[in-house]
Amino acid sequence: MTLSSTSTLVEVEAEYDDNASYRQNDSATQCAAFITACTILLRRYAQEASSVGGSSMVRNMDVIQGELEGAKTWQASNPDLNATGMAVSLSFENMR
Repeated sequence: MTLSSTSTLVEVEAEYDDNASYRQNDSATQCAAFITACTILLRRYAQEASSVGGSSMVRNMDVIQGELEGAKTWQASNPDLNATGMAVSLSFENMR
């Protein structure tokens, strides 16, 4: 699923959960989707925390922020993964 501004909170949370295994699956596609979900959740939870004033919401945001930073680090350290999660290696050795 591609998330957008019209995605519901339930859809965004599901995308977060569904793609949390990007490391185990070695999937750049899942990592990108996870980063998107984290970003949207942080913005939406920030709005809720400011309107509700809940301290548990702030703790949740800290966890998600940490997950977001971890995903960005993983993504930056795995630039050779393509959309299928497999390493790509091209050779022009036999090219004429």
